[in-house]
Amino acid sequence: MIEYLKLAVGNLRYRKTRSILTMVGIFIGIAAVISLISLGQGLKTAVTAQFSGLGSDRIVIQAKGGTFGPPGQSSAAKLTKDDLQTIQRSQYVAIAGGRLLKPVTIVFNKKERTEFIASIPDENPDERRAILDLSRPVIV
Repeated sequence: MIEYLKLAVGNLRYRKTRSILTMVGIFIGIAAVISLISLGQGLKTAVTAQFSGLGSDRIVIQAKGGTFGPPGQSSAAKLTKDDLQTIQRSQYVAIAGGRLLKPVTIVFNKKERTEFIASIPDENPDERRAILDLSRPVIV
């Protein structure tokens, strides 16, 4: 066994450049694997944060309508407060609230633009945060 160790050390000394380059290659390979794993974990965290910001843990229930467009627009059937209370009593629902979504015309600096305005319940402050086109958070 000692002879094999002497032979290995002798070859390392004799072929110094090849041994050093092999060790450098091993270190680079280990660093590449670690950095790829770290990059993957970072991307996973970033994507999860993006989706949770969108509200992937939420579901929106709206009245049945016959037209395409934003929720609540020209819907024939309406959800009532009794419907809301039924949903709130469900054991699988943490928070439920009603809202109203209507088109409005906004006039500013002689420019006119039609947007949708939504009412949001006061009970849940997280629901009141909205993001505008200017990417500034606003409490409505």
